[in-house]
Amino acid sequence: SSCTRPAPVLPTPTGSAPTPASTAPTAIRHAAEIKFALVGTVTNDNVWALFDSKGYSYNNYAVRSAYWPRLYHLTIPDGKFEPQAAAGMPSPVQQEDKLFTATVALRSDLKWTDGSPFTADDVAFTVNTALSFQLGFDWLAFYDPSYLDHVQAIDAHTVKFYFKKAPNAAVWQYGALQGPIVQKAYWSPKISASAALLPTAADLSQVTSISAQITALQKSINDLITQGSTATGDQARQIQSQLQTQQGNLDGLNNDLTKAHAIVDGAMDAARQSLYAV
Repeated sequence: SSCTRPAPVLPTPTGSAPTPASTAPTAIRHAAEIKFALVGTVTNDNVWALFDSKGYSYNNYAVRSAYWPRLYHLTIPDGKFEPQAAAGMPSPVQQEDKLFTATVALRSDLKWTDGSPFTADDVAFTVNTALSFQLGFDWLAFYDPSYLDHVQAIDAHTVKFYFKKAPNAAVWQYGALQGPIVQKAYWSPKISASAALLPTAADLSQVTSISAQITALQKSINDLITQGSTATGDQARQIQSQLQTQQGNLDGLNNDLTKAHAIVDGAMDAARQSLYAV
């Protein structure tokens, strides 16, 4: 025990206890701006080209795609489907004669940057323009003409969508309801010359008519082929003669359809290029 070290003498506190550090939050300093480095430049393509293949690029999309309002959007980061320019959720889709319809109520407190109100006319104009010019790329993904027939402004704050067939979630909630919307008052006069270049109703009707004739004639040919598979003698020869005549008619109609498509496609391409150049 004589070899053990003596216990150290602990210092006794003197004076007042130290003041604890303040727990009040300090102000967070923010930069005046945020700068992004992009591979490439942002171009001045107009909105019609921007969402089509003509003006699409990652840089354009990253910087400019949010300039235009959408009826609905997906929240970040949880991806919830919520109204943006719409007031509440859309109506259920229901069949109306040969079409399927649904309505969307719009907010009444939104204005464009020139001070004019955002209305259902803007929505209808945007969708119907994309459909009439048969725009592609993102426009096609949002407003698919294989489903959408047209859009109508019921009143200033109610818009009605008309579908050729019942839309699925990709076409409706993740398509038409999240597409960009432009201002009718601004764009309508600017694209009138481009719209005048679109195929005429007669040109479009010609394609539809010839296509229907080809479908009917092909069915007739198929029926003759079925009959000929069991026919013999004079009947077989008659069927063979009819088949040759019908096949010649079909070849003629296919040639007519090719020419009609060339007229429509040429006019459509000229109209689109004019639209992109505005």
